[in-house]
Amino acid sequence: MNTLFAVGETTPPIIPPNTNPTTPPKTSNPPKTNSPSSPKTSNMPSNSGRTETVLPQIKDPFGGKTLSGVVSQAVTILLTLTVILAVVVIIVSGFQMIAGGVNPDQVAKAKKAIIWAIIVIVVAFMSLVVVQIIQSLL
Repeated sequence: MNTLFAVGETTPPIIPPNTNPTTPPKTSNPPKTNSPSSPKTSNMPSNSGRTETVLPQIKDPFGGKTLSGVVSQAVTILLTLTVILAVVVIIVSGFQMIAGGVNPDQVAKAKKAIIWAIIVIVVAFMSLVVVQIIQSLL
C-alpha cells in the first residue's frame, strides 16, 4: 500500500471516501445571490463587500392591528372549532344511539349529548351575534 505523506506530516491526510487522492477535488460554483430561490439581497455597498439579507414580510394573521379585528378573528376561529367539535359529538352520539338500541340508558345518554351539542352550537352563534353588535356600536 502506498502512503502519500507531505514532508513533516506524521498522520495521513483525511481523504473522503470514493475519491482518488491523485486528482484534485472538484469545486462547485458559488450560488447566485439574486436567483428566485435565494433570499433577496440589498444592493447597498458596504465596506466589507457583503450584502445584507432582507427578510420576507409576514402578514398579520389577525386581519388588522385594531382590537376589534383581533377579537373578530379570535371569535371566528373559536366558533369554527366549536361547531366542528359539536358536529363530531352529534355524529358519535348518533352512532351510540343506534348501537345502544336495546339499552335505554345508553340511548338516553346519547340523546343528552345531542341536546347539549345543539345548545353549544346555538350559544356559539349567539356569541358571534353579540360580538358583531358590539363592534357595530363602536
